Amino acid sequence: MLLPARMRKLYIITLKEYAKPMIRALHEEGIVQIEDVSERIERDVQWRRIMKAGEATPEASKVSSLLMRVSGILDFFKIAEPKRGMMDTLKNIINPPIPKKREVKDLSTRGIISKAEKVLNEVESKTKNIEKKLDELDSEEDELKDVLSLSKMLIDFDVDFSEISRFKHVSVIVGKLPAENFERFKKEIKDITEEVVFSATGNEKEKIIFVIVNKNYHNDVFRLLRKLEFEKFDIEKLEGKPKEIVKEVNERLKEIKKEKKELISKIREIKREWENDLLVLRELLEIEKERNEIFSNFGETSNTVLMEAWVPKKKLNKAMKIIQDATDNHCVIEHSKGSKDAPILLDNPSFAKPFEPLLKIYSPPNYHEYDPTIFMAIIFPFFYGFCASGVFTGALVLLTGYILYRGLGKVNKTMKDFGIILIVCGVWALVWGLLTGEFFGDFLPRFLHMELPTVMHNLEPLKNPQNLLILALGVGLAQLILGLVTGAVNNIKRGKWKIALFDQISWLLLIIAAGIVYLGISMKFSLAMYSGIGLFVIALGLIVYEVGLIGLMETFTFLGRWLSYSRLTALCIAGSSCGMAVNILVQMSQGPTIFNYIIMALIFVSGHLAFAMLHALVSFIHSLRLHYVEFFEQFYEGEGREFIPFSAKRIFTKLKK
Repeated sequence: MLLPARMRKLYIITLKEYAKPMIRALHEEGIVQIEDVSERIERDVQWRRIMKAGEATPEASKVSSLLMRVSGILDFFKIAEPKRGMMDTLKNIINPPIPKKREVKDLSTRGIISKAEKVLNEVESKTKNIEKKLDELDSEEDELKDVLSLSKMLIDFDVDFSEISRFKHVSVIVGKLPAENFERFKKEIKDITEEVVFSATGNEKEKIIFVIVNKNYHNDVFRLLRKLEFEKFDIEKLEGKPKEIVKEVNERLKEIKKEKKELISKIREIKREWENDLLVLRELLEIEKERNEIFSNFGETSNTVLMEAWVPKKKLNKAMKIIQDATDNHCVIEHSKGSKDAPILLDNPSFAKPFEPLLKIYSPPNYHEYDPTIFMAIIFPFFYGFCASGVFTGALVLLTGYILYRGLGKVNKTMKDFGIILIVCGVWALVWGLLTGEFFGDFLPRFLHMELPTVMHNLEPLKNPQNLLILALGVGLAQLILGLVTGAVNNIKRGKWKIALFDQISWLLLIIAAGIVYLGISMKFSLAMYSGIGLFVIALGLIVYEVGLIGLMETFTFLGRWLSYSRLTALCIAGSSCGMAVNILVQMSQGPTIFNYIIMALIFVSGHLAFAMLHALVSFIHSLRLHYVEFFEQFYEGEGREFIPFSAKRIFTKLKK
């Protein structure tokens, strides 16, 4: 149970004509992970002499092309989706829509291609013209907005810009100039020519200038302007006077908006009619794409294909039967035991499964080491409750977890697992809150002069922090010992006696020795004390023998890891202190007026809510850290690769039986 699922490696050879049925059957069952043989063939000369690397089927590129077209239409439909507000988003989290699965026939690749082309041709005949028209309107709208922006800047100039192109002997330059350079321009332009007329509008920062100059002096004037950080406007697109242009453009923009609204309404109708069909079609094409591209992982000869795959030992017989049935027994199957390169499938009891993602975030275990998920499932919520102890914090986390579990958890397994984790953690935080008397800080004794009937006075954070510290260090030491024992057993089982002795058993002896010395001193039992000292010297000698004098420093490192568990107490006290601080602020806001009561309510609600959310998050991070940094350091190697089954992911479809 503590080890990952035992794996078996399959070696399958079958005739090419049976390869597709075999792949379809395995894909639907989703119990094997197919390995890439082609890479080994490319590297190994011996392999290349007997076979070549496989290739995706001829239909693969066609399927990919059709999939892109379907995805493109579904993306196009998104412009017709109404804008969702905060309430809509919240509703989707609390009660997300569950897709209805449509029964579909088990069509061949060619059958699905034919069906896809038929549907796409029909849908695209309705959407292409609309899409083209929308693109045209978008382009026109962008151009008009540029014209509008330019016209507004030039609105003070009563000039018909359509006449400018007819000027033969003069050149017109229009643009923007920093205000501090305008006076310099007026002065230096006279040094170039007197045959110039200009006008300017603007503000203290910049000036919009309109310059008319003899064409012979155009380049000289423009060179001067560029030197003065001039930004030229493109006035060729302007037709008419700026005021008239602004009016006409605004009217056209309104028309475009109306036209786009009508087109989007048509898209919405098409979406309503075809979206479900396209979602089904996309899923079918995605499945076919995987099936047709997986052949590039195989080795092949002129008549046969070679496939290698991993399967959990429990499902070995089932996988072999599927292959034999799909190939009419025209196959050769061999299997071997899992080795260190086997993919990792975590195999935990149902209560621990939701905690598997927390382990995967760090790293899956390797094939030959213990999976610590069960330990995390038991210890992590306890640590979290210790850190986040509080009735309100616990209830908030519990409610959040329940909403995730009953909401997004219905359509997303990760959210379901995380919801369960939060529910369990919330319950522990609530229980710890009841035991420590943490109910909105010191709300009950401060305002109601009472306390929770469940409170254990020896565990009150602000009155007896030393007891909580002793408890935190006690459970911390217990977890470190658990890690050392787990590592020792695992190494002994794998025949690594030396590693077990020097990396784990020596530290266990050191802890036992320290415990004996402490008891000997406490009970004034000198024999026990000297026995403990002797054992301590032996344990320390083992450590120094293995790593040298640096082993003496390692004892301080281990001590530091142990003291890290004091953060459990620190966070527990911090939660109570923050709650008390909010209550003090509430008390300071007391007064005879309704305004005082409003302020008190605002401080109470916002303060406790903010601190509870922050406390909940920080407690999660630090509880996780104690596992990743302190606990795993004692025994866990990780670096396993996750088992990823070759599986048809069906959300919108199910095969007809």
